[in-house]
Amino acid sequence: MDTAFFIFSLTYLLMAIGQPPLFRIDRTGAAIIGASLMVISGVLSVYEAYEVIDYKTILILFGMMILIANLRLSGFFNLVLSCYPF
Repeated sequence: MDTAFFIFSLTYLLMAIGQPPLFRIDRTGAAIIGASLMVISGVLSVYEAYEVIDYKTILILFGMMILIANLRLSGFFNLVLSCYPF
């Protein structure tokens, strides 16, 4: 349990920092490394790791990324920001 807590805490810290000064890793990379360390250290089996993936969440996030990318390309966000300057 201590190994899992250490890996989780380190991963959460890296994700909170964003991009640590001496590493070329972003939040996504930190999450992948944390998940890999959980499997490598034996906290989770490969089967348990596959079971905790929620494909509905991944699909909705992918769809939202496509929507946001198209809104950005169409100039929607520039239009909104020009109407409501902060």
